[in-house]
Amino acid sequence: LNATIAAVVATNTTAGTLTDGYLRGSTVFADANGNGVWDAGEATATTDANGHFSLTGAHGKIIASGGTDTATNLPFHGVLTALAGSSMVTPLTTLLQSMVESGATVEQAQTHVLSALGLPATVNLQTLDAMAVALGTGSAADKADAAHVQAALAQVANILALGTAAIQGASSTTSAS
Repeated sequence: LNATIAAVVATNTTAGTLTDGYLRGSTVFADANGNGVWDAGEATATTDANGHFSLTGAHGKIIASGGTDTATNLPFHGVLTALAGSSMVTPLTTLLQSMVESGATVEQAQTHVLSALGLPATVNLQTLDAMAVALGTGSAADKADAAHVQAALAQVANILALGTAAIQGASSTTSAS
C-alpha cells in the first residue's frame, strides 16, 4: 500500500516556469492547506537559471517568491501565484489566482484578464511561456501575440511593484506578501 501511495504522489508532479523575466533561485511551493505560507510536507522547489521548477506531490495553488530576475539581474522582492497545476507562474497568473479566490471561475478570470489587457482570446495564461515563444522559431503571428503578452506581463509586474511599494511606504509593518 505504501508503494501505491508513493506512486500516486510521484505522478502528481507540476513542472513549470517562473517569469517576471525568468526568475532564478526563487522558492516555489504548492500551498496544499491554503494558508499562504510553506509548511512541512508541502511540495517545494527552487528555480533553476531559466526559472524552471518541478513540484512532486503538488496540491494547491502555486506560490513563488525571492530569487533574481535574469532580465535585470536584480533581486525579486514580490510574490507570484498561479492556479494549481499551472505550468507558468507570472504576474498575469497572479491576477487569475486572485480573481478565482474572489469567486470567479477560471474561465471567467481568464476571459476578463485577456480582455482587459487587449490580449488574444486564444492565449492560455496558465501555460504560455510568452518569452520563449517571442524569442523562438514559431510563426510571426504567434511571436507577435507572445510579445504582446510579455508586454502586458511587464505592465502588470510594474503595477504590482508600485502598489507594494506604496503600501509598504504607508505602513512599516506591512510585508510584500
